[in-house]
Amino acid sequence: MNQVKLSFKAVSGDFDEFYQSVYEMADRLKLSGTERFRFVLCISEAFTNAFVHGNKQDPSKVINVNFRWDESTVQVDIEDEGAGKADQIDLEHATAVAADQTGGRGIGFLKEYADRIKVEPRDEGGLRMSIYWKLGDNIPISGNQASA
Repeated sequence: MNQVKLSFKAVSGDFDEFYQSVYEMADRLKLSGTERFRFVLCISEAFTNAFVHGNKQDPSKVINVNFRWDESTVQVDIEDEGAGKADQIDLEHATAVAADQTGGRGIGFLKEYADRIKVEPRDEGGLRMSIYWKLGDNIPISGNQASA
């Protein structure tokens, strides 16, 4: 299994570096079209949630992003250093949302566009959100699996 581990502080310059890294990873995985859209959107939403809700926008805290992949699957773990609990994230009842909704869309997007989502506490504190995709599947999946 291939792996790339990155860490970002919650400052504006690191957001630019984060987005550049996500697009570079999409290129490395040869993602295009819907598959690329799903990948970038989900990782961006999870990273934003880690920054806003997990680390509470604290620039002294770090967000770790771990990409793992083989020829058929991709897993991305996004880890925050916050005080949140996995049971505070309601994956089971999250649904797709209207495009004009200004907040609270992240989990709905993740559930709609990832093949599987898992949220668990980290031993070091904070949460780890793991997002999974099957490679070569260019059709958005509805009714996917989510677990806390």
